[in-house]
Amino acid sequence: MKCEMHSSEDAEKMLLEAADYSDNFLYEKAVPLLKNLLEYHTDTIEEWSISLHLGESYFYLNKYKDCQKYLRRCLKLLPDDEKISTPYLLCYQYLGFSYYEQSQYGKALSNLDKISDVLSIYEDEERYSDLYLYYLNKGRTLIYLRKFSEAVLDFEDAYKANYKEAQITDDYESSYGESLVNLELSRAHTYLHDYTNVAKYIEKIKIDDLNDCYNECYNYIKTRYYSYSKQYKKAIEMYHRIKHDTEDKIYSNDLRYFMGYIYYHMNKFTEAGNYFSKVKLGYLWEEQIIKEFKLYCLKIKG
Repeated sequence: MKCEMHSSEDAEKMLLEAADYSDNFLYEKAVPLLKNLLEYHTDTIEEWSISLHLGESYFYLNKYKDCQKYLRRCLKLLPDDEKISTPYLLCYQYLGFSYYEQSQYGKALSNLDKISDVLSIYEDEERYSDLYLYYLNKGRTLIYLRKFSEAVLDFEDAYKANYKEAQITDDYESSYGESLVNLELSRAHTYLHDYTNVAKYIEKIKIDDLNDCYNECYNYIKTRYYSYSKQYKKAIEMYHRIKHDTEDKIYSNDLRYFMGYIYYHMNKFTEAGNYFSKVKLGYLWEEQIIKEFKLYCLKIKG
């Protein structure tokens, strides 16, 4: 139910209430207040500012089309003196994040690249947590675009931003951020087949910092690492820790390939053939693995 604004003081109170809900991750409660503000905003609260808050809220509610709608509205309404500012950066940042979540990686990178030259604004305002999220998600986007070396550079920048945020914020969970970056660095180096660096970064991960989703990624990386370092029994053990209910076809396809790889090198060719028969060539995205897969299939058939 919409309530009418009677004064700028009412509007300010409602904005503060919405901000408090957002700070406590109660975005579903913040949205109705923000939409009410958008309709009855006063001269003291800019429409672009409300649109930005709505876009961010919808992002965290996983409503990405609504998120994009309000962020574009914010960009359209931004006055000239705000065109190169924190709100400007946040709009393109969350647009990029929303497209990433929709697996539209080209659009995600395009939006993130629009602010790459003005990230110093975050530095100047010591908004290192925003800088951390920017580099982390840009790196993840580059992974899916198979630009693994570029992803490494962004993850390294994310690590630096996480460290700087920890220096200025007492209660900042830097350990979680650090473990997440190390996980992504080990993943990027995995795709580069640089297993020296995989070992380096994966040993730095504090497994207790990761939730179930990231634990799956951790187990996947260790399965690959143990496979290529010829620790086949450990690789099989890691494989069986994975739930295998993922909807990521590339991820699950890779795991079938590596089980075939492991059993092939253990001279268990029947088991290897069973796993290789379930691998779909179209979902393999690393040139080295594609070549290996074709070679192993020929050897087993021969």
